[in-house]
Amino acid sequence: MSFILRTSTTRAALCVTQVIKRSAHKKANIQVRLTQPVDGLGLRGQVVSVRPGLMRNFLFPAKKATYISKDYNPEQEEEVIDNAQLEQEKEEALKRREMATKKDEELLHNLKGVYEIKFSRAVIPGSENTFGSVTVEDIVHKLKAEYDITVDKSNIHVKTEGGRIKALGPHLVTLHVGQQITEITVKVEPTA
Repeated sequence: MSFILRTSTTRAALCVTQVIKRSAHKKANIQVRLTQPVDGLGLRGQVVSVRPGLMRNFLFPAKKATYISKDYNPEQEEEVIDNAQLEQEKEEALKRREMATKKDEELLHNLKGVYEIKFSRAVIPGSENTFGSVTVEDIVHKLKAEYDITVDKSNIHVKTEGGRIKALGPHLVTLHVGQQITEITVKVEPTA
């Protein structure tokens, strides 16, 4: 009988250690070498620490980074990276950021002239709800058609459930432009 008890306790202890060992690698970051500049991580040739899932699902399949072995020693690097090329890549990344900032400022300036966007929808008899809804795509098309403003639909957030406006009246819609947020009123009116 004591043999059975001893066996079960060692199995339980063994299982716990196996579980700890299995989950330990999921939390640790790994060292990778970037083969291309990646926004938010670094420039080409740099060794950075990333989550295994990011490397496995994004960086490695896109050939933006390579794995580094565990016995990596920075003094024994085979590849010498040209400092002039690194400087050029830094300047290009800085120019891209400046262009994006300039584009965002221009978009914000254009959006300041937009106070309200009107849509007309058929109304369900006896309620404030509409048959059709106003979607983010509708807002993007209306901004392009009436104001000649191009906005990515991922930057528009509707605060109602499902990301659609299904009722009459004014509704606030937020637009994320770079680091700034602006709001536009979307007014849904009944079809005459």
